[in-house]
Amino acid sequence: MLRTRLHMIIRRRRTTAIAAAAFLTATSACVTPMMHPIRVPDGFVAEAALSPIIFTGRHGGCDNETGCTDSRTGEPDAGINIHLTGGYGTVLADTFGIMGGIYMPAQDTLKAAVGAGLYSFLAAWGWFTVQCPWAVLGVGPEFGVSGWALAVGGSVRPFGDDLSWSPELGVYGRVGRPWELHPKEFNGQVPGWDVGVRLQVEFLFLQYAYYRHTSGVMDFTIWETSVYTDTMHFITLGITLTPDTLEQD
Repeated sequence: MLRTRLHMIIRRRRTTAIAAAAFLTATSACVTPMMHPIRVPDGFVAEAALSPIIFTGRHGGCDNETGCTDSRTGEPDAGINIHLTGGYGTVLADTFGIMGGIYMPAQDTLKAAVGAGLYSFLAAWGWFTVQCPWAVLGVGPEFGVSGWALAVGGSVRPFGDDLSWSPELGVYGRVGRPWELHPKEFNGQVPGWDVGVRLQVEFLFLQYAYYRHTSGVMDFTIWETSVYTDTMHFITLGITLTPDTLEQD
């Protein structure tokens, strides 16, 4: 009985350590969900967002004493991350939108190799739309030194331009692929994909995204510990700055 109790205490401490490591290392996790408006504005665009992250699927932690251990099913780990983007857009004939910019962090979104330089922290994105006051359809690429991605999306705005705070609800899907494939159990350079839903009201947006690493796991290291996962859920709250959202009545 004493042996069983000791095992339970060790297991509890191990689970707590993994959870703490997950929270810390997720702050350096470099996956970013789609990080720009679905509707193209006329002029500059900038976004800053905070994402609580939940690790599910195969996930766990590593340390120098016990090695790597998968978390038990039903015991998700959590963390938080910051995302930033900036760019410029224009709308032609009130219908065709063209937008592009830079976002960060991008290392794990586009599968940079372990030890890649700081230049892998940034990636370029583009976005092309057909839009009217009530709806948008868009498609756009992303490019980084380690890989590329392609996103498609759309949104509806039931009240059009009749309300200054008119809510807009959109969805997107994105697939990404490194320039060179190197599958392995930890931090392999393999394709990834994510899908999400985004609610935009004036300068505020709320977004949920489901991200999947297609082979093995992504491992995020801090000090002498790390956590790993193949599945992440992002709940993102952010602000969007454009000439329209900054316009004063």
